[in-house]
Amino acid sequence: MIFNYRIYESHPAAADVPDPAVIEQLIQQASQLPPRVVIRPKQSAVKRTISLLCMLVLFVAVSAVVAFQMELSVLCAVFMISGAILLYLILFLRPLVLTAILLYQKYAPERMRASCLFEPCCSEYMRRSILKHGAFKGIARGFRRISRCRYPNGGTDEP
Repeated sequence: MIFNYRIYESHPAAADVPDPAVIEQLIQQASQLPPRVVIRPKQSAVKRTISLLCMLVLFVAVSAVVAFQMELSVLCAVFMISGAILLYLILFLRPLVLTAILLYQKYAPERMRASCLFEPCCSEYMRRSILKHGAFKGIARGFRRISRCRYPNGGTDEP
């Protein structure tokens, strides 16, 4: 059973410790409310994941070939490959994070996705925030929102 703490806010004895019978009655009333609808995206997460992994392999392979063609030492080759991975992360941070959010929205358990107190849910907020403000600022705003997703917070919050 998912407990929603909002049921205590409307009760007159919210400041005091309510009677266990009252709590049980409020929980039963809350369980009769219609469940939150979890919207799953229709995009193909597998296609996006495979394309991003292919780009990563391409970056690493090209840097490895260049490093060994130049006959660099192993340490220099490792630095060159690490630089290629870092460049990949900088260039593709936004699609990587958006794909991770898409995978979460598509495959996360419904119970976990329906427990968010905000509207839109935290994952959708982070996706919209990244699209609106860019990768770094959007991720920061999304994590700030996730840290607030607990009682007594909640409500409507747009990026």
